[in-house]
Amino acid sequence: MEISLQIQKKKAGENALVVANGVAFPFCWIPPGEFMMGSPRTKHKVVLTDGFWLLATQVTQKQWFSVTGESPSHFQGENRPVESVSWFDCQEYVKRLNALAPQGTRFCLPTEAEWEYACRAGTTGDYGGTGDVDEMGWYNKDWDWESMHTRDVAQKKPNAWGLYDMHGNVDEWCEDRFGRYPKETVVNPTGSLKAPNRTTRGGSFICGENNLRSFARSGARPDFRAEIVGLRLAMKSF
Repeated sequence: MEISLQIQKKKAGENALVVANGVAFPFCWIPPGEFMMGSPRTKHKVVLTDGFWLLATQVTQKQWFSVTGESPSHFQGENRPVESVSWFDCQEYVKRLNALAPQGTRFCLPTEAEWEYACRAGTTGDYGGTGDVDEMGWYNKDWDWESMHTRDVAQKKPNAWGLYDMHGNVDEWCEDRFGRYPKETVVNPTGSLKAPNRTTRGGSFICGENNLRSFARSGARPDFRAEIVGLRLAMKSF
């Protein structure tokens, strides 16, 4: 499948717009900074020295199809998040984008630290943005089996940096392996070097609210596919 890719605007400190085969990918600027990462029991200081861009929404089925020509999701809908994709599938997706990216631009999955930093958007509570999970995320609030499915992205409130659905809808693959956190301050962490599973973040529509907290994390084999797991793209300069 041939792909055309244009980055219509990209400037540090500002949001960016990427268009792939006529489909828009709006990216939010995430500034460099530092934060306390993890739960109260695993909290440690993280410093991120470089800003980056993060897709405003989970990758939609329309955005996935524009690059791959494929529609793997269990719950179909072009504005619903793509799901039933493995970590390996996501790597192939960013590989196709990077083959067309201009010099100095790289697409990837966010690291786990980048994901949590962006989710918190300067907040320190259990939930980023407004702090009210009902205002921000799709989850199984009343254990209503009829409502256990994905929804169109960007139907709830965004956080302070313009990111939607950081809590719920689908879990999101991160770049790193799912390992133990360090206890000391770390700069630009990239996770464990040996753990077999990859990290997912954000919780999904089948989860209770505790699994949607900013620090909640889980892991899965990189070949795992399920209707509860999708992705969100990062874009970086080098």
